[in-house]
Amino acid sequence: MNTFGRLPLLLLLLLLSGNNLKAVDSVVQPANSVQADLDKYIGEFRWYGGDDDAPFKIRPCLEIAVALQAMPHTAAALQLQKWAASGKYETQVVILCRMLFESKAGVVPIERWLMKPICLGDTKESDWPDAPLAYVDGIPFSIAHTFFHMGAPSLNSSDCVNYCLTSEQWTSRQFRVASVEDMQKALAKLIKSPTWKSPLDKEDIEFLTAQISIPD
Repeated sequence: MNTFGRLPLLLLLLLLSGNNLKAVDSVVQPANSVQADLDKYIGEFRWYGGDDDAPFKIRPCLEIAVALQAMPHTAAALQLQKWAASGKYETQVVILCRMLFESKAGVVPIERWLMKPICLGDTKESDWPDAPLAYVDGIPFSIAHTFFHMGAPSLNSSDCVNYCLTSEQWTSRQFRVASVEDMQKALAKLIKSPTWKSPLDKEDIEFLTAQISIPD
């Protein structure tokens, strides 16, 4: 589905004005080994209901977030812009923006205008502050099987990155790469969360469990 309501005038002006943030030539590029790892992880970081309907994988997602947070903001921004410009990782880039940026007071995150998650356990987007993600001990889980595309049809991940860089701020949340044991413990807590409005069924639990497997 495409349009659900109208975008705020400020958002439209920022995104459609053509005044997009340009990469700075002087930005230090990641070392070849780091770039190779990033390219590997972005390929493994999937999003269920996204570009190829593949299950979300927590570990590569965290690897990317940790690597980007270790860079200067200008270098991290350039990397996000490159992925967005490639057109290969639309949903992944939007999710990374959801993780790496936080809205300023009174500003609606652009991700809320690009996607409307369909959440598990009869819950709604409003039940999860970081929807379509839920953090347990700092570990992000997808709590949405899929989502509706929203907003102006012309909006894409490049618009999302540029909006975050100009109108939001980098998150104060610091990510870390979680072990399988940590992810298993976090999963157990999430399954027992009182936020669910109805008990999770077998498919829901399998959906969440698949997220903690580490790609080969």
